[in-house]
Amino acid sequence: MSQNNNTVNNVFENMMLALDASQLQAVYSEANALRITAGPGTGKTFVLVCRVLKWVLLDGIDPSDVIVLTFTRNAADDLKGRFTKVLGREAASHLNVGTFHSICKQYLAQDRRRNNLPPIDIRSTRQECLELIRLLQRDDSVNIDESRRQAHQATRILDTINKAKRHGISPEEYFEQHSRSYARLRDYATLYMRYQRLLIQHDLFDFDEVLFQCLILLKNDPTQLFSVKKVVVDNYQDINPLLRQLVNVMSRRRSITIAGDEQQAIFGWRYAGGMTNPNYLSISLQLNYRSTQMLLQATTEIIGRRTITAAETLNPQGVPVSLLRTDNVYTQANIVATEILRLVNASNGLIKYSDCAVLLRTHSMSLRFEEVFRDLLIPYKIVHRCTAFFLREEVMQIVDYLNFSLNPRDTNSFRNIINVPKRGISIHQIDAICQSSRVSGKDILDTLKAIAAGDETVGGFSTQEQSKLKRLADICTDISTLVQEQKDIEDILDFLVGVLNYQDHMKRSYGNHEERWSNVQELCSMASEFRQAGGSNEDQFRRFVRHCVDRRNVRNDVTVDEKCQRHELTIELGCEWPCVFIPSCIEGIIPIFKPNERIDIEEERRLLYVAMTGARFFLYCIMPGARFVPRFGRQEQPSRFLGNMRGPHYSSQVPVWNHQVCSMLALTLGRSIPAATNPRRYPQTQ
Repeated sequence: MSQNNNTVNNVFENMMLALDASQLQAVYSEANALRITAGPGTGKTFVLVCRVLKWVLLDGIDPSDVIVLTFTRNAADDLKGRFTKVLGREAASHLNVGTFHSICKQYLAQDRRRNNLPPIDIRSTRQECLELIRLLQRDDSVNIDESRRQAHQATRILDTINKAKRHGISPEEYFEQHSRSYARLRDYATLYMRYQRLLIQHDLFDFDEVLFQCLILLKNDPTQLFSVKKVVVDNYQDINPLLRQLVNVMSRRRSITIAGDEQQAIFGWRYAGGMTNPNYLSISLQLNYRSTQMLLQATTEIIGRRTITAAETLNPQGVPVSLLRTDNVYTQANIVATEILRLVNASNGLIKYSDCAVLLRTHSMSLRFEEVFRDLLIPYKIVHRCTAFFLREEVMQIVDYLNFSLNPRDTNSFRNIINVPKRGISIHQIDAICQSSRVSGKDILDTLKAIAAGDETVGGFSTQEQSKLKRLADICTDISTLVQEQKDIEDILDFLVGVLNYQDHMKRSYGNHEERWSNVQELCSMASEFRQAGGSNEDQFRRFVRHCVDRRNVRNDVTVDEKCQRHELTIELGCEWPCVFIPSCIEGIIPIFKPNERIDIEEERRLLYVAMTGARFFLYCIMPGARFVPRFGRQEQPSRFLGNMRGPHYSSQVPVWNHQVCSMLALTLGRSIPAATNPRRYPQTQ
């Protein structure tokens, strides 16, 4: 090992001394198949690290003979960092620690090098995979029902293929299962076969294909795993059927340790079902090191007292969970911002902005918080692969239509809308239009009208393309006319979204069209607020457009965390913050409601539980009385998970700030109390 052996052993011994009884039992267990059941904050990651270090330092297992599998890059990086601190960079680098995808890609890459095959090209973006599906739909040689060739939605086809792969079903098996089924499934089976053939033909791998091909490789060539002696799986409750097969192959005749918690199973929509092998020895971690007694008792009531894993903590009592009612979704952002400022200022640095997290159920909810945080100069960042609201593609497209209608010389807006929806205008043709506008001195809108009328000075446009450009020019002209006629902002937006058939466009173009459509609805809802500022309708419209364009260029750096794609709010397991806000705890949001889609209510309950258990000291669940959408509002009911919560663990007020609270907070976080902290300087949030 690169680090001094005595130093390594001393660090390891100190880690062992920090373990409680159940953790120590898990680390030293000699079981060949061990399941560690670990509720939130019970030190699961620390235990896994100690168990692997015990193998390497005490049992003499070579680091390269250990595989540690997890689900996210952040979790994998965290584990690697912990191993490096103890073993040193060189020794830790020999451990096979990574996500399922990265480890599988590693095995595939090794095999391809041995066979002189090119490196793996992962088509990991959904959009690229959809393009392959659409290519097959247009291919007449693909034997599918001609009457339905264009009726099939590429997104549904890809989802069906991915579902089959995540269940470990090969194209041949799927075709065999559905060869005598009804027409749609027969077509899907054919497309799955051809899609797979296309991937193999061009050496392409989509995201699920990496796992699928690795499973086939390891089944057919067990020698790939010849040196592996120990396998560790983190968060086993998130295992889907394909991953379960992978784990079974990797751990065959080897020692396996799995760790997780069924009460944190929130990926059922990805077909996760966990691992239920009765041959595992089970050890439960009983002590919570993260949260206060109040928080632990409150979250226990959410999930159900009889099923909770960890029910003890050595942390202070803490303060009750704040269940706050607000008038509507707009005022809840103000309440969150005001409370963050109160805590940061009153604590004099004991609570920092980065200690606060706002966990949002859907991406569209971020708009209100972005606006308020900017206005109150609260630094923030949006995390988990989420784009700032005004930089989201669908929001930019709608705003650019409005902006171009006001300023038809804006080439950037023009380029962003010319092919929304698709009009088949090439980059070369777009450049020609902009060049003609500059040379003639006309604005781009007049240039489009001239081309549509057959102006030969700008050539290269077919009759069909001229018709499409005329349609675009007519839409923008109509918007300009509506503005001059002093129409309401909402009327203009309704016109634009309707004339573009924008919702249908998103359904055809994006797998996450519902999420994107909610962003458009939120933009429309925001527009109504500009009518309250006074002035003519035209002035209101211009202010609205300018505001949206300007917000694109504003950068700010509280953490607004929008974890979870489909079911948003899925914060990464293990994330924790001293102060957590969960807005919109109302029916339809938590639990979510989606048209034509079955929702697992118990999984929704677990989702809220995971979010709540991310709090270390302060937790706020906010229930707005009304949720406004364009043209109407309605009274909302509190979330069924929180509506009947009573008792000492909950309060309808924000926490008091005094010396006792300050002391408990410092003790929970392991921080010193700043000398200048003044608990009486700042009033309570109303």
